[in-house]
Amino acid sequence: MTVITEQILRGVAYLHKRGICHRNLKLENILFENSSANSSIRLIDFGLSQTYSLNPRRKHGNGAAYCMSPEVAGELASYSEKCDVWSIGIIVWILLAGDYPFLKNDEDLNDEQKKAKLVNGSFKFGITWRGRGITEFAKTFVKGCLKKDPQERWSAIEALEFLQDEWIPALEAKCAKEAEYEAIRLKALPQPVTTKKHSVLIKTKEVTSVLEKTHSSKSRKEQNILDYDIMEDIVRFTKFGLLKKTALVALANRLDRTDIGMLSELFLLVDTNQTGTISPDELKEALEKLKMPNMNEELMESIFAGIDHDQSGQIHYAEFLAALSEGAGLVTHERVADVFDRIDSEGKGFISHEDLKNILGENYEEEKANKMINEGDFKKNGRVDYDEFVQLMFEKL
Repeated sequence: MTVITEQILRGVAYLHKRGICHRNLKLENILFENSSANSSIRLIDFGLSQTYSLNPRRKHGNGAAYCMSPEVAGELASYSEKCDVWSIGIIVWILLAGDYPFLKNDEDLNDEQKKAKLVNGSFKFGITWRGRGITEFAKTFVKGCLKKDPQERWSAIEALEFLQDEWIPALEAKCAKEAEYEAIRLKALPQPVTTKKHSVLIKTKEVTSVLEKTHSSKSRKEQNILDYDIMEDIVRFTKFGLLKKTALVALANRLDRTDIGMLSELFLLVDTNQTGTISPDELKEALEKLKMPNMNEELMESIFAGIDHDQSGQIHYAEFLAALSEGAGLVTHERVADVFDRIDSEGKGFISHEDLKNILGENYEEEKANKMINEGDFKKNGRVDYDEFVQLMFEKL
């Protein structure tokens, strides 16, 4: 459950940082990507999503009744990004306790008593919470998300920080203590020890294994996030021309999550501030851990600038994947053909200045486009055909 909650909060924190409210967070809009035990989750249904500003609050909220916040259910029907946090609190409540704290369906909106309980933000942890042995950390999390006043309610990043810095470490410590106690108890038992007697220890190890999959657990382990092979891939990418970089970023945007493997996890580990992008300081911190010879401030700045394809001052996910795509074996002939077709949108069989103008948009400059054409124009005829594009994409520096 903590693995799922962490992923939800990371996604919502990313949206909120960019001024976007989901507005319809509910269990039905949280899907597993596949049927594997390690599957990541995806948030879906952004049909109600809107940008927000801190002032004024928007009105006429929507969404599932059981995840509705007090301010949306009230007379003003106002919402802000804090409504998403309330919904997360409700989702976590349901996952923990298996019941609904306020409303269950749309019909309950007509029940004045239930609606008043919601509008007043009035709840208590009942017998289910005691019976399931739900921890105080879980209760603190829910309380932080379900504060009636949006101003007092946690932000998504505050909820995420509590989960990662307090709740998950506490669960890990509890599991470690239980495992230690159980190992000592089993050692004192007469042999042979049956599988049934081992069940508590097995269960504790299973829970520990799940917790180790959280970003919180991984980020607290002392490790070099990047290694020398990855650094070679990154440095090679920084030396590519603009056309090849643009093509690799386009390719990265088309990658299926199942193809990315550990690159996604690598990005999250470098993104220590959990903003959804990598800042110069975050990349510097990861590079410094390698203790590479000749790695100085100037070189680190050069590496960052070489990955920051759109010159935004932040490394975005697709840019990071693009920098590592060759070394990860993701640049295939099939994907290169797909990228060429996307750039040559009219199917002419070559890339022209007009194509680059469409790709670059407001960043188009004739001099820049000339350099991009020259980069792959091995036949020197003022354009880049498919064979030249393939040669460019697979040439070795």
